[in-house]
Amino acid sequence: MEEGKCPICEQHCYIHSRAGSNVPTYKCDFCFAYELAEEDIPLAQKHKVILAGYLFETRSRSHSIRINSGTIPIILSDSRIPKTPLQKLDKLVLSIYDLGSGFKNHISKLAKYPPAVCYAEDAAEFNLMVSTLNDIGYLRERQARFGEYDCGYFITVEGMRYAESLLSGNTRSTTVFVAVQGSDELRSVYEKGVRAACAEFGLSVSIIDTPENKENSADKVIIGIKTSRFVIADFTNNTLGVYYEAGYAKGLGWEVIKTCSKAWFEKEMDGKRVNRLHFDIEYDNLILWQDENDMKRKLEDRIQAAIL
Repeated sequence: MEEGKCPICEQHCYIHSRAGSNVPTYKCDFCFAYELAEEDIPLAQKHKVILAGYLFETRSRSHSIRINSGTIPIILSDSRIPKTPLQKLDKLVLSIYDLGSGFKNHISKLAKYPPAVCYAEDAAEFNLMVSTLNDIGYLRERQARFGEYDCGYFITVEGMRYAESLLSGNTRSTTVFVAVQGSDELRSVYEKGVRAACAEFGLSVSIIDTPENKENSADKVIIGIKTSRFVIADFTNNTLGVYYEAGYAKGLGWEVIKTCSKAWFEKEMDGKRVNRLHFDIEYDNLILWQDENDMKRKLEDRIQAAIL
């Protein structure tokens, strides 16, 4: 086993070459264990930061994570990767909380780790994030200074309370589950309206068409809902599966944004409305959309007001 520099976080590491394999295993105090064919994969600095943060967050000493041309795109698109500055701040709060012990939690414990512990690009961004948490009351500055990043802070009661709220709920997720009917005529609305609106807030979308005799689809739906930040349920055409998925999410305590096509909802025949939703849905802050642009605009407003 040789000593060297971790090609991802550039900290000290041990390099182990297995017999019969030309792919070395790196064992780093920050990234833990991973396999990387370094010469075959030129990594941009921004990707190194994300990989370092991901490896730290999913750290395991029991097995090594394989990093290659096939797994890198999967890692970079993982829902745990923060996509906004506020999501990075959440990662920092959780890192301080996880690495400490009760009221002894202080940021000097992070001094031995690189800034990518919270997906920060460099020490300057790391220090700015620490200063921001201090300004909003989640950290408190000490008189003494600790570590190479010059950060002498400890987590406050409010900071611990916020960290525990992140751990106990689904607020860490950056994925939105969308309960919809599998209809080609509505697909454009979901793609250009729902997906585009969520992307404005750095949120990815999981769309699983309402299952009709599809093998294992129920399991995928349950997993998708449990791992989502919140749920968007479109009740156009009164699909029963959407009621089930919205109800399941509500039972978990997840926020459910309800939508429906205005044309379908208000369709009349002989002066009377043809289509009816359950009264609990019709009178519960239902978003009626006209097209994908209208859906996008109204969803952005609702997400901003009710979720973020």
